[in-house]
Amino acid sequence: MPSESLIRLMTDVDLAGIAELAQSVDPYAWNREQFRGCLLGAHYRNWVLEQAGSIIGFLIVIALEDEYELVNLAIAKSHQHQGFGKKLMAHLFQQSHEQKMASIWLEVRESNIPALQLYKKCGFIQTGIRRDYYPCKSGREHACVMQYRLAQESTTANQWQ
Repeated sequence: MPSESLIRLMTDVDLAGIAELAQSVDPYAWNREQFRGCLLGAHYRNWVLEQAGSIIGFLIVIALEDEYELVNLAIAKSHQHQGFGKKLMAHLFQQSHEQKMASIWLEVRESNIPALQLYKKCGFIQTGIRRDYYPCKSGREHACVMQYRLAQESTTANQWQ
């Protein structure tokens, strides 16, 4: 992974690029106004991953008490399988530690094998299934519910930094 990549807070100026990136990797992605809502929401934490001045990924979480819920993460197709997802996850672990979070939760499409593999490598465990959670071409698709307990941090998260 090139070292010139940078993670920074998302701004209003980023919204068009974020929405375009999201649509390019997910036909059911959020639209610009949904991303704007994340910027305006008091409990949302929003970051972008940039390389050479271009947005190549983003990460959005909701802070709830002592937990983060990872609600959206995407990497541009041209930059997938190069360690950028791992870089965003390392950033999330760092932020979780700094904010003294106890756990991170997420839902992921059952068919999204690369994401499932990344989350499992990061130490997430599957805790359940949400049936018919996501829209898909054939109707609805199940979501895998996953959790990472930050008590594991000393053994798992450090490997991603």
